[in-house]
Amino acid sequence: RQDPPSSSSNGRPISRAADPDGVELTTSSFRQNSQIRREHEVLPLLSSSSDPSHQQQATQPFNERLTSSVDSLFDSLAKCVPSHPSQLQNIIPSHPSRLLTRRHLALIVVICGCSYFLLDSLDLRLAFNDNRIRWPQLSTALNRAQRRLEEQLLIDYGNYSYIMQNATILMQSFHSNSLHRLKRRMKLKILQAGMLKGKIPKGVPGAGFTWVTGGDGRAAGYGNLFTQAYTNVIEDTARDAFNMLGIHFIAKNFAMDGAPSGPELSLCIESIFGVDIDVLSWDYYETDKDHHDLYRLWGNRAGIHPTMPVIFLQRNEETRAKINTEFESVGLGAVGFNANPLRSLLPDTDERTAEDLSESLRYYKCSGEVETSGICETNKYSTGGAPCDLSEHQAKARSGWKDHRLIGRAIGSFLVRMLRESLDELRDLPLTAETVHNLTSYQVKDHLAYRSSTLHDTHKGSKLGRNTDFLGGHGMYSPFWKANAFCRSALLPNQARYDGISTLGNKGIRHDGGFYTGYDVGNSITHLPKPNPNQPTDIQLAFLPESRRNCSSIVHIDYKDFFVVRREDEVVKVVIPNEAERKQFHRVRADNRGAHAIVLCDSQCEAGKCEDDIVSIAEIAAKDKLSIKVDGADIVSVKSLSLEPSICHLLIGDHDSFLWVNKRGQFELDIQLHTEGTLRLSSIIVI
Repeated sequence: RQDPPSSSSNGRPISRAADPDGVELTTSSFRQNSQIRREHEVLPLLSSSSDPSHQQQATQPFNERLTSSVDSLFDSLAKCVPSHPSQLQNIIPSHPSRLLTRRHLALIVVICGCSYFLLDSLDLRLAFNDNRIRWPQLSTALNRAQRRLEEQLLIDYGNYSYIMQNATILMQSFHSNSLHRLKRRMKLKILQAGMLKGKIPKGVPGAGFTWVTGGDGRAAGYGNLFTQAYTNVIEDTARDAFNMLGIHFIAKNFAMDGAPSGPELSLCIESIFGVDIDVLSWDYYETDKDHHDLYRLWGNRAGIHPTMPVIFLQRNEETRAKINTEFESVGLGAVGFNANPLRSLLPDTDERTAEDLSESLRYYKCSGEVETSGICETNKYSTGGAPCDLSEHQAKARSGWKDHRLIGRAIGSFLVRMLRESLDELRDLPLTAETVHNLTSYQVKDHLAYRSSTLHDTHKGSKLGRNTDFLGGHGMYSPFWKANAFCRSALLPNQARYDGISTLGNKGIRHDGGFYTGYDVGNSITHLPKPNPNQPTDIQLAFLPESRRNCSSIVHIDYKDFFVVRREDEVVKVVIPNEAERKQFHRVRADNRGAHAIVLCDSQCEAGKCEDDIVSIAEIAAKDKLSIKVDGADIVSVKSLSLEPSICHLLIGDHDSFLWVNKRGQFELDIQLHTEGTLRLSSIIVI
């Protein structure tokens, strides 16, 4: 089977000369572009893992790392047999009339018998040899992954699988003016996989591509099993193709039921969603609704993330799609997705015999409606007999497993198609540090373009919440959008908690299916340890025991855990950031004022039902209930940053100032509760 020709997302042949990133890489163009490159800015853009042992490689100079990686790669490949197709001629007789010996026959049988299992690995070895990308071998490996995907789509959708196999039809659901930025990122990953092959220590991941979903209960898959959510389907769909090129692909479903995208989650993107993100998906329609400024905040905070991920907008609603265009104009990558064009091509169950349709299409559409009417609504969910009652989350407005599968298969197929185009555009390029530097320089250009832009810096009339107009008068808009933030959050899912950074506890393990075990879970609110009168009391991590369901299958992984302060704790001390947080999340500030804002967020109550004895940060004005000090200075009042219900608050000191000066950027908070009950904080943030 011949390799497909290079084609763009709209089905037209790609012009190499017209590629926005300059596919024809030359030494002169690299030298021009490298003038703007800064070593400390390039390294995060190539980061492929949040594993501390992997990040230690970043301390070695960039040129030395790449050069040594290439040298080690060729040394190891030289030991491989066969390391090149031509060497097969030395093993198998070339003359057809020569009789084969038993040894030859046995060798041929072994090669043929094992080829099914070894061919993918062999292609990958051959592809990164002789200081060049061997495009035919990589292309062949990717072709096999694409054929396996086609077979899976045929199982899922039968004769209707064409909607994801036909590029023109599939791409009608994706809208972007910056696909070249997504493909550039994939090109770097392909090259990085070649550079790192044979160099990675055992147990340390190599080149990786990470998709992260941020969203509400619908995005989390509520009403379904966790594995049925579209993020898990994306990983199942795209992982094989990326693996064929030596890239470890994971998709993390970090959506949280009932949580808006900001300001809390936006300010905590780096700690909650991780320091290694390639695509960051936004899906908060249930919670954000028409508060479009929250999307602006989300996109701006994604823009200052160390890996500057591509923003992926689910449903591609018109107003937010226009905001995507604003982001693209200043260097960010953005993609909008709407599954409706694909849904419109699928058959109605009431027009066909149900048995004639595949499981993924049976009872999916009735009378033109997706999972919301008649027998389609009745057969919307399939939870596999989980011993938990999920009916409370199975709302009409939420998606069933068939819609999640459609979304996941479509996005996964899109990513595989972009990977194919990225590989096609990389053919015949040398596997050298110079090639990587050249592509990376375009990443840096975009990064600098965004950081120097004034987009949204003075966006007045913000709908972020009550009392936010005062921010503009204090010069806080730019830092609010773009300044480094340290966030310690109790919420789950949470990469900093899984990695033991925020809790200084055990590091968790990620399992197939996207859930984690082994991390510090804290204590039940009903079994908190008693304070030690001879030692300062540290703030405690707690959870509600009723929030942990006992199901045979994973239903969801999001929990509204919290940091708790009780009256009997007397003075509770919090140092933020701790040394692990400083090491992981420290970035150079946009200014040298040494001034910071401190935000405390109240924990959201489960299902909006709060216990009577819970004290809010907003009650600090009542001195008989709560008092807080920052480096020994009293907090006088707070100002809300949040939508209703108000949960996030800026701490205000003397002279009505919310700016706290500490050149090291590390603050000590003393919190004391003077009444019965508990203070519960979901996040503590320093901006």
